[in-house]
Amino acid sequence: MNIKIQLTFAITLVILIVACTGKTIKQKIPSSVDSTKKNEDTTAKIIGDTVQTVEQPAKYEGSLHKSTGLYIDIDANGDNELLIVAQGKDTLYYILESSSDLKLQRGDSIRVSWRNGSYRPAGDPEYPVKATFALEYGLIKPGKLSTALKAGMPKINYYYYDDQTSDYAKGMVHNAVKYYLVSTAQPDIRAEMDNNKRNLLYTVERKTIKDREAWVISIHVDGVKPQPIHSVYLFFETPYTLYDYVP
Repeated sequence: MNIKIQLTFAITLVILIVACTGKTIKQKIPSSVDSTKKNEDTTAKIIGDTVQTVEQPAKYEGSLHKSTGLYIDIDANGDNELLIVAQGKDTLYYILESSSDLKLQRGDSIRVSWRNGSYRPAGDPEYPVKATFALEYGLIKPGKLSTALKAGMPKINYYYYDDQTSDYAKGMVHNAVKYYLVSTAQPDIRAEMDNNKRNLLYTVERKTIKDREAWVISIHVDGVKPQPIHSVYLFFETPYTLYDYVP
């Protein structure tokens, strides 16, 4: 009798072990993993001499378009990298679907291959959002800033920022100031850039202008006692446009 009880207990124990083991294996390899891998849609992008493979979460619509414009910036501060391009008086925003080793400066003439479509944002995937996607972009011709940097324009550095200014915002302001220096017709700036060629400094302070939050940028000639020569400002919501500032 004891032998039968022991045998029954042993068989039951083996069955429980097998059942538990099978359940554990199923949890380690959920079916959703396989289906996700099967549904991944990737494509190879050739940029210069390198081949980039990038994810394609977008659903494209219509045909491929090609446009030209002036490079402004690549905004990597959100969920999607945005290629920002000036086309006449319009500012265009493309979601980047490729990466590139190109070192562009604001004002460079570029070409963009793009398509319309939609994507599902990470925070709200149930509702698709319409957008324009840049599949590829390249340099056509260097602009004023690229040419000036290559020729050896005066150095420009900041020496004061508001404490609440992020590193991303600092970089954006710095690029805007550099482009302003080579593009403006303001006499004092032109005298320094074209003739004196002394190094420049600038400060950045937050102010309220016309009931809107703004950064005021004061440009100085570098020295033991920096000499202010001109001030500009930009609004937070339109960071790529500088305006002359008169206190």
